[in-house]
Amino acid sequence: MGLTIHYQGKFRPSASLQEMISEVKDVAESHKWKYYLFREEFPSKPSRKNILKAGLFGICFTPPNCETVFISFLSNGRMADPIHLELEFDDKCMESKNAVSVISVKTQFAGPDIHKIIVDLLRYLNDKYFEDFSMFDESSYWDTEDESEMRATFDEYTRIFNAFAKTLKRKGVEFETGISVEKIIHGIEKGSKRRKNGGDV
Repeated sequence: MGLTIHYQGKFRPSASLQEMISEVKDVAESHKWKYYLFREEFPSKPSRKNILKAGLFGICFTPPNCETVFISFLSNGRMADPIHLELEFDDKCMESKNAVSVISVKTQFAGPDIHKIIVDLLRYLNDKYFEDFSMFDESSYWDTEDESEMRATFDEYTRIFNAFAKTLKRKGVEFETGISVEKIIHGIEKGSKRRKNGGDV
């Protein structure tokens, strides 16, 4: 739940991974965001049979109140989210263009200013380092570059979330801002059991 961006693509073979990592690292450090470096150089001859075993290449960073932004790739250059690597994909599946990992980042609770920085950074990186890149930005800022529309969308998402939160509170569901959907559902189930057992709502 909450406004999210979804993106996928591939690292341009002629571009420098180390240079990209350096630029993203500079952005993270300038904003005092935590970051983590994966491998910084693609293998000269990536094996088509050991894509998963080679691990991840690139960088990730975490702005305040935001999910981690992964700018990470498999050894074949395709973007990948570490969460997807936990799934039981085989190398042949990961090699397929139909199995490109989509990276999703919830920015709802980080706010429009940080959302804009992230999207603008990915736009810049796309122009310089990526190919076959696509982005679905629920605020429409990626497509329109209209900051006022982006902020209006954030406001609308916030109103919806607050209304949902108010409804849950009336039903006796305890939660905190930024809670996952899974925890909300657990809270609803917990509140429902209390009511069935004659507890206070």
